[in-house]
Amino acid sequence: MNNKLGNRIKFLIQKYFPSVIAKIRFYKNFKKHLNLRNPKWFSEKIYWLKLYYYPNCSIAIKGGDKYGMREYATEKGFSDYLVPLYGIYNSVDEVDISEFPSKFVLKKTNSAGDNLIVISKDDLDFDKAKNLMYKWMTTDIGIISGARHYSKMESRIICEKYLEDIIQEIQIFCFHGEPKIINLGTFRFEDSQNVGAFSKKKRVTKTYFNIDEFDFTAVSLEFKNLVKVAEVLSSDVPLVRVDFFETRDGFYLGELTYTPGGGLRQKNFSVEKQMQWGNWLQIPDKKKKMSC
Repeated sequence: MNNKLGNRIKFLIQKYFPSVIAKIRFYKNFKKHLNLRNPKWFSEKIYWLKLYYYPNCSIAIKGGDKYGMREYATEKGFSDYLVPLYGIYNSVDEVDISEFPSKFVLKKTNSAGDNLIVISKDDLDFDKAKNLMYKWMTTDIGIISGARHYSKMESRIICEKYLEDIIQEIQIFCFHGEPKIINLGTFRFEDSQNVGAFSKKKRVTKTYFNIDEFDFTAVSLEFKNLVKVAEVLSSDVPLVRVDFFETRDGFYLGELTYTPGGGLRQKNFSVEKQMQWGNWLQIPDKKKKMSC
């Protein structure tokens, strides 16, 4: 009972005093006070965007949603990069796995990391999977994470094709429509929920490159085109990370992340890198609380 009450109080504080929670989390992570009046670090500016900009940004609200991203990419002329879609569902009870092939991926549309990657339908414990998806649908990740634009999206579940033979993930960090950083990563999936499906992506390796230092002569023309795609998809917002998967069949658009790492996963950044990336990101006057 006390635990439930404590969780309820914590949720209410997260909901009504987001800047208080932001400052606590930031200090705990970086051992530095979060400066929202005059942010300098990259991570500080991400928090500023989370609190004051993206919750009112129609582009981030649409593009940050995994189904809305598909519509946004199509509007921009990039439907060829989308992973084939099997279905979209407004509730867990609408999901019928008999309609899917042996391999498929289930995702909550307005969340980060709520995925079930099924490589053998026969091994899936669907009752456990349904309970997990019910939890997805009743959890407001926007309140919990502080990225309030997620709360403005409709909670849905999509089913996509399982991508075979993923070679690497390509993340392109874009500042005001200009791609500046490429992060190449490999990862492995884990069945952290014990439902017979992979639900947690654990990064194994990652490497950051400045765009102007990246050796584009060593990659294919298709890879080079990803930078142009990212430039278009990022043209109307201050910051977005455009994620792609490279497979043996080609390149696919994974998602658009407007608050990379939630402003916390840059813990290993040096002060110099925090300042450099922060200098690339210009935020509007807080009093105007401009939206996009």
